[in-house]
Amino acid sequence: MEPLSESDILLRTNEKVFDRGVVLRERGAISSLAKRGNSLYAWVEGSDITPYRVFVQQGEDGEVEAECSCPYGEEWDGWCKHIVAVLLAYAHDEVEEQPPLEKWLESYSREQLVELLLELNERNPALYDEVVAVVTGEEPDDEDDWD
Repeated sequence: MEPLSESDILLRTNEKVFDRGVVLRERGAISSLAKRGNSLYAWVEGSDITPYRVFVQQGEDGEVEAECSCPYGEEWDGWCKHIVAVLLAYAHDEVEEQPPLEKWLESYSREQLVELLLELNERNPALYDEVVAVVTGEEPDDEDDWD
């Protein structure tokens, strides 16, 4: 994934939101910015107690899609200040390159993978619903939100 220019970012938002994204980046509100393959993952501090989760991915067609867990993305069309801050940080090379998950898992045996899933499920009981949904092809039940 190649970094976007400021003008490319501005095409997906407005100047007010862009300027707020600049302030977030300069303030150091981004944590855990990581690049894995053609995707970016980050936590960004905002007005809520819990930081917002930002996910940016470049598709095979070159189109960049971004999601943020903040309410702005649900209410308005365009990228929020958290997404802008992440893309600006990435453009300024403030990112940790990480290998894709497949690289970490490919050396594990079947038994080790089962053990890993069980341990992760202990840490995050909602993982059970996610795994069952993938195995059965059904959507996970959102009613049991463990967060």
